[in-house]
Amino acid sequence: MNITKRMKSNIFLIPSSIIVSLIIVELSLILFWKNPFRDTRPSEIVELRLLSPMVDKTFRREWLNKDIPVVKYRTNKDRFILPINQHVKPRATVLFLGGSTTQCSYVQESLRFPALVSTILKKHDLKVNTINSGRAGNTLHDSINIFFNYTCKLKFKADYVILMHATNDRGLLSHDLNYHSRMGKEVTYKKILKWLGQSLSQIQMIGLLRLAVTRILTKRYEYTGIEAFKNEKPSDIDFSPFYKRLKVFVHMVQDMGAMPILMTQPLASVRNKLSPDWLNLPDQLKLNQMIRRVAKEEDIYLIDLSYYMKTIPDYENNIVKYLYDGIHVSDKGSIMYANHISTRLIDIFKKSLSN
Repeated sequence: MNITKRMKSNIFLIPSSIIVSLIIVELSLILFWKNPFRDTRPSEIVELRLLSPMVDKTFRREWLNKDIPVVKYRTNKDRFILPINQHVKPRATVLFLGGSTTQCSYVQESLRFPALVSTILKKHDLKVNTINSGRAGNTLHDSINIFFNYTCKLKFKADYVILMHATNDRGLLSHDLNYHSRMGKEVTYKKILKWLGQSLSQIQMIGLLRLAVTRILTKRYEYTGIEAFKNEKPSDIDFSPFYKRLKVFVHMVQDMGAMPILMTQPLASVRNKLSPDWLNLPDQLKLNQMIRRVAKEEDIYLIDLSYYMKTIPDYENNIVKYLYDGIHVSDKGSIMYANHISTRLIDIFKKSLSN
């Protein structure tokens, strides 16, 4: 019994002795040594809001299409949404940057408009690879970071870069006046834990835990019908940071040897349970007008997707066929996007590729 008690006592004595010794050393150093690193801070980190690599999963969408209730969602090692590299020796490569409206998670894999554009162009004897780098929640500022700090370091070179942003920027600028939350910042313990979770998810147990947490936190979609919003009022948000970054994007892409193409973002005057809280049609019109303005000022190509969708006869009267929540495309909407984008790209290629 005495031996057992002595062993238990030693077990607690050793770590406590170490802790006391470390405290004494630290206090002594504070008194007798001036630490040259006392006031230093770690470098700030710019977070690249990229997709995860090598994703292979399915999304359920019974709420959207009961006949095709599941869609595949995959990414490659470079964090782009499949399919890409449709041609071994393409005549051109087009990179799409945007948020969830470009990502098109709940659209059939072959019908997501960035990929479908390549399929349509092939029918016109144009071998063009299209790359989808859209990610939910991303803003114009994020796409600038991704293009300059990520895609420019990869082996492939984009000849054309199509950008579509508006709604997410409106939401962010409503509480973040100058994209500060998307700029450099010190790494926090929360970020470290998030990074550890993502890095260790390849371990079976941690992967299962992450999946369970994700499913708990992710809201379950359920279609509940469309409501019209007729009395939305414009906000007093300062959108000049968006305008300035459009300019930065255009010049940056040109300086890196590619051709920038701006694209307006459609938004209907309807809402439902799935619609983001920050949607606002009058503000969206302002942002789309800024996109048109910059395209004109910089003398670059514009794909006016917002205007085009309004020319479709039953667009507003049967909106769920095209934008299931007023902003995100259904399969039909994605096909309409791809057809119009392809038509505009054919015109652009005729002018640029012939030179």
